[in-house]
Amino acid sequence: MRADSEKSKTNLFFGGLAFVAVLIDLICFSAHSRPEHLPSQWSAPQTQPPVISRPLKTIQGPEDPADVPPRANNERSEARDGTSQEAAAKQAQFLAQYVNSDYSRTPGLKTVALVIISEDGKLNRSLNEAFVSRFKPDSAQILTSVFRPKFVSDGLFDKALNDSSDIIAQLELSKSLDMLLLGREDVKYSTDSSLENVVSANMRLEITAISVKSGVSQSWTFTASGSGFREAESRQMAEERLIKQISRDTKMSLPF
Repeated sequence: MRADSEKSKTNLFFGGLAFVAVLIDLICFSAHSRPEHLPSQWSAPQTQPPVISRPLKTIQGPEDPADVPPRANNERSEARDGTSQEAAAKQAQFLAQYVNSDYSRTPGLKTVALVIISEDGKLNRSLNEAFVSRFKPDSAQILTSVFRPKFVSDGLFDKALNDSSDIIAQLELSKSLDMLLLGREDVKYSTDSSLENVVSANMRLEITAISVKSGVSQSWTFTASGSGFREAESRQMAEERLIKQISRDTKMSLPF
């Protein structure tokens, strides 16, 4: 009985050793069969270099005045002021060539610039004075010194008769005048041999009143003749008769 027990213990001991040996073999086999490298999906994630974000360039629209530095605004303003001053200086220089600035308006009266020229293009003082007297009762201030001689010699007189609106605008006449009164005298001479070569002068005067404000115009024509042994004598006679007609006229009225 005792021998059987000893035999069982011996078998159990050797069985345990066999189990341990098998277990050691399995562990060694597992260690040899394990891959040296992990699968690619198990590999540690690689670190990417940091991405530096840069602001995108935007397309700028029209410059906002609020975004312009004050100094730039000041420079632009000064440039505009300089241009305006230069233009004003040129205009003042242009006006000074043709318009006198030393006359003043009389309160309550319409202001009329009167210019009557002779056939030689020069100012006719006698006829100018005749029209000043003629229109005095019409509550009008008739001025014969508004324009300088270049107004006639440079052709502005002729342009005013043909296109008054253009000259009125160029010379800024609406600021100081109500009307233009422009007249031109023409004389033709003839000699009569049957009367000891007496010279006849046939004089014609056309005068036009032009409203500076509205552009409305009205014209009148006067004619007279004179005779003498010389052209100067016949001309003087014709002009004296013309002046009498003007003083006695009752039809003319200024179209204010």
